[in-house]
Amino acid sequence: MAITELRYILCRGLGRREAEVKVEKLLASGYLLVEDVSVLIASAADIKCERALSLPDCFTLSLARRLSVPSLFAGRERELLAEMERRAFDVEIEYLEDYA
Repeated sequence: MAITELRYILCRGLGRREAEVKVEKLLASGYLLVEDVSVLIASAADIKCERALSLPDCFTLSLARRLSVPSLFAGRERELLAEMERRAFDVEIEYLEDYA
């Protein structure tokens, strides 16, 4: 999903072809490891069904649950905080901004 976001953001700024070239180069570099998310689809959909969160946030929580690790978010998003107040999550949530 992050690759999709990167591609559309680059597309808006650089155009479709240039975005495609840059993303393909990044993927070919081996710097990023792209995982198959198909095993997370049902779990992410269940979270999305129950919570007012973005789909990428649901995938993050689903992956954290699957791997039994904390989920890591860049910052304290309003929607995430509201959902935490409404009902606790079954995974630990950490924020990158706490480590800066």
